[in-house]
Amino acid sequence: DCVSVCLGDCVMMLFVMLALQSTKNVCVDAAKACPAEEPVDSNLKWTKCSACGAVVDDITMLLTRSDTSTPELKKARLADLIDNVCTEMTWRHAPRPASKNDNSKLVELCDNMIGDYDEDIVSALVNLQELESPRNKICRKVTKSCKNKEEL
Repeated sequence: DCVSVCLGDCVMMLFVMLALQSTKNVCVDAAKACPAEEPVDSNLKWTKCSACGAVVDDITMLLTRSDTSTPELKKARLADLIDNVCTEMTWRHAPRPASKNDNSKLVELCDNMIGDYDEDIVSALVNLQELESPRNKICRKVTKSCKNKEEL
């Protein structure tokens, strides 16, 4: 019945949480074998550069799941991905603390970038050379969202 299913799920979640805490206690605290998680900077917010990097990462990750064996297939898939990437960004990226845990700034920056550069982004990614960085190509050369000194 419903109660036993819910109770079973609750017990399983508790077991997973305890296992993760034990792993942290042993690996991070006692053995010092694993690095501790770095605290999240409370001033971290979405910028044009960080949003561009996130958009490019999402597009390239989603593209790897598709048949892109010809330039025509790749171009068609990219055009399709770009149509939906901004609305789906919130599913794949945690909000930044300085944004009051709201990803609307990320979506806004994505919408602006795609609205201004969608065809240029598709063209750049279709013509991307084998060892060329998609982030550098799009965020530095196409959209100019990142200055040379900004980390990508």
